[in-house]
Amino acid sequence: MTTEQRIEKLELELNAAKCRTRWILAAFCLTAGGLLFSCAISKPTDEIRARKFTVIDDQGRERITLGMPKDNAPALMLYDENGKPRATLATDKDGPMLGLLDGNDHVRVALLANRDGPRLGLLDENGKPRATLATDKDGPMLGLLDENDHVQVVLATTQDGPKLRLDDANKKACAMLTTSMTGPTLFLLAESGRGATLSAAHDASSLALSDENNKPRVTLATTRSGPTLTLNDENENNRIRLSIDTKRAELALADENGKIRASLITDDDRMGLALADENGKTRAALGSNKSDPFLVLNDKNGKTFWSTP
Repeated sequence: MTTEQRIEKLELELNAAKCRTRWILAAFCLTAGGLLFSCAISKPTDEIRARKFTVIDDQGRERITLGMPKDNAPALMLYDENGKPRATLATDKDGPMLGLLDGNDHVRVALLANRDGPRLGLLDENGKPRATLATDKDGPMLGLLDENDHVQVVLATTQDGPKLRLDDANKKACAMLTTSMTGPTLFLLAESGRGATLSAAHDASSLALSDENNKPRVTLATTRSGPTLTLNDENENNRIRLSIDTKRAELALADENGKIRASLITDDDRMGLALADENGKTRAALGSNKSDPFLVLNDKNGKTFWSTP
């Protein structure tokens, strides 16, 4: 199950739990004939049978009710001094549920457990879920939602490792942080489709920038041998490559077919510029070694027809 499906399922379960709490409240209000007991009972009784029990305070106000208001499902209700229900504990075929309400009869906290696992939901004053915490066979998950029921933040564990995702107002992922056996990765995605990916592994790290078609256009990477900068065209062909290792630095320019047409190389012994044709054969080379500069011209077969010195 994907993270999106897990969040959607959790929202449905929390809304169902909210409806269950309201149903219980309504059922308690309609239930009559509650039994009242006090400390005046002098002789203990082994068994008491009733459909509803009510406990009142010194002012005669209902503060606790215990009964079977819905489908033979037991429920316990706690009221405040104003007669407002503030907590309910119930269980039915869907599992046990604890609901905490505010002074306006709105469920603000819902804790439930079903066959998929425990769920905790925090709701706003309008009864909309704003924070959800759950765990199931896929692992724990935390979701934060805006006032329009759009998921904005998701923190979850998956088979590949933990994941943190940030969504925009259009329900599109705009940032994601993941980690796996190879290392952490950060994804950034703009509304236009342009994105950036930053990753780190045991022996390498990289930064990749993509265009609006999600094609990588710029890649900066570093490995044990050294850093490399690569620029791609819209067809994902490498057109410019700059690399540095322990022995030399190289700048390579390629055509639309990926053939290197010009390269500039420098190392401890020499520096040189090489120009190649569309077949990748070197046609001209200009450089300088430790002793003298040189110029070499080759024909289309790669044979030298002129050089100096």
